[in-house]
Amino acid sequence: MFKSPRPVLNHIFAFPPNRDTLGGTAYFIVENGAGVLIDCPVWNDGTHQFLRDHGGVSCLFITHRGGIGKAQQIQDAFGCNLVIQEQEAYLLKSAQATSFEQELAISDHCTAIWTPGHSPGSACLYRSSDG
Repeated sequence: MFKSPRPVLNHIFAFPPNRDTLGGTAYFIVENGAGVLIDCPVWNDGTHQFLRDHGGVSCLFITHRGGIGKAQQIQDAFGCNLVIQEQEAYLLKSAQATSFEQELAISDHCTAIWTPGHSPGSACLYRSSDG
């Protein structure tokens, strides 16, 4: 059964917790006709359709190793850029991943930043308010 993501801010949606990511919540930012997906939501037909209906995924940003979930399937479905901090990139053996060391601009308004966390490659996404 598909549980629709809920809007949390203007153009930002939160997906229900995902067992593949140990109960983590994925977020989706809709900007400029495509979206930035933060970590992996439950991957099913309903999620695929929701993302497609909202412009698709241009970038899948993984915040830490626990957020990987079905990253490969999402990348295959949307042909999106998959971004992960370099210390976690080895976990995505078959994916085409873009890794970064300190910071990486992933869209006009979003920047990936390596931060302290519970895994070596923990990272956060900064979104400027003008996006």
